[in-house]
Amino acid sequence: MTDSNASSSQRPPHSLLKKILLTLTLIGAIALALPVLYLAWLHYNSQQLWQIVSERCVPEQQRSGSPAPCLQVNLAQRYVVFNDANGPLHTLLIPTDKITGIESPVLLEDKTENYFQHGWNTRYFLQQQAAFPIPERYLALAVNSRYGRTQNQLHLHLSCLKPEVYQTILQQAENIGYQWKELNTPLSGRRYLAIKVAEATDPFIALAQYVQTARDSMDNYGLVRIAANNGDAILLATQVQLMALTLGTAEELLDFDCKVAQPLKDK
Repeated sequence: MTDSNASSSQRPPHSLLKKILLTLTLIGAIALALPVLYLAWLHYNSQQLWQIVSERCVPEQQRSGSPAPCLQVNLAQRYVVFNDANGPLHTLLIPTDKITGIESPVLLEDKTENYFQHGWNTRYFLQQQAAFPIPERYLALAVNSRYGRTQNQLHLHLSCLKPEVYQTILQQAENIGYQWKELNTPLSGRRYLAIKVAEATDPFIALAQYVQTARDSMDNYGLVRIAANNGDAILLATQVQLMALTLGTAEELLDFDCKVAQPLKDK
């Protein structure tokens, strides 16, 4: 047998090459389609919260003085408080105005309410529902990025931090200053930026200032507000990275069972 015959006999058949190329093409197409399909699934029925607010809670408050099915309707400060079915200790602060989410420029206008502050002021609803005390240091408000949320109506999640997240932030507290800086340790496996701000600071505006400097976009970030030891607030922000399936879902830092507070219930 000549060298040329041996070489040709070792080559895969033409039909096999076609099958390999077709398989690789299909794998590539699926890999590209998965993020799109996932985002489409996330946004299925994305107006549900807005329908609850605009068609049920607000009209019922105006008609009868009852906020049901919401816990509270504050028409003066333009928000409702809603008990989320996902978890026993989980409330939502939702504007009564149609605001899609963190990317809305309305949130940066002077006339717009400080929804994070309103959300923090309504923490007593969560504390009343618990069978044990929940100190403020364990609480957090979170809003997801445009790509990490399921609803196209702004809503702030209020619950407790996961125990391991609380401990990490506690360990990192001395390194958190009044400029945005990446935490040395990931939270829930994700990179987070952190900054300390005055309690009255609107977190949306604080993040927008960083985003503008970074030449980025607000819709690429999830945002969290927690209490600092000195009366200030700590903000945490995580950035969307689609290829790494990091969608800016800041809600991932929360634990709706509030396990971090449960050891205190018998003290």
